[in-house]
Amino acid sequence: MPNSFKSSYTLLGTTGDTTLYTTPANATSILRSVYIAHSLTSSAAPQVDISVGATGVTTTAYLIRNATIPYGTTLQIITEPVVLEAQERIFARSTTGGNALNITLSWMEIT
Repeated sequence: MPNSFKSSYTLLGTTGDTTLYTTPANATSILRSVYIAHSLTSSAAPQVDISVGATGVTTTAYLIRNATIPYGTTLQIITEPVVLEAQERIFARSTTGGNALNITLSWMEIT
């Protein structure tokens, strides 16, 4: 089974659910880090939820819920690996759109 380290960078542009990553059907992923940064010059401090769940299923587990991210700060939300099975996804929702939050993920994909 080959292991591949990967990362992604996402600006949250809307207040709806934004899928950050979905584990491929033939893989298992080990989520290593999730960082959230408030990158806009603004006095507003948006709140953010980061969840994991299966594709097409409404039941989710929150990694963090209603976390306030003040301007100019970065929050690391996991300190231990999180295993995502095939077709499970990680997604985010913010109270503020407009690309205020930048999310960086790092994971290992095992196929």
